[in-house]
Amino acid sequence: MHPEVDPAWAGFWRLDAHRGGPAERLTSDHASSPHELFAIISAGRAVTTAPASEAAHVVRSLESVVAIPLQGAAPAVLSLAWHRERRNPLVETIAAAAMTMPASEGAVEGASARARPPGSRRTR
Repeated sequence: MHPEVDPAWAGFWRLDAHRGGPAERLTSDHASSPHELFAIISAGRAVTTAPASEAAHVVRSLESVVAIPLQGAAPAVLSLAWHRERRNPLVETIAAAAMTMPASEGAVEGASARARPPGSRRTR
């Protein structure tokens, strides 16, 4: 693992919690960018997990790489956060779109209750 990579972050992507700990064998390669990571994978020296959207782009670009949908692991939950004092129309647009999406299984309980439309202010 690259020395600058947070061990908890690496463990999440290695599925350590799902398998009960780190894999028995890890590559000695150190990738400092997604491009380097997929070059290592393309060379046959490693495997990784990746979001389906990213995997779709990778398999179109690298003929030697395949993507297999992951079964049985808990889903990753993404959250959107922004600075309330800095208005940005692009952030407001993506936040509005995100708030129209149904909550998925595994979402943080209460997160939708804490969500506020872009530009709204929390009152105390």
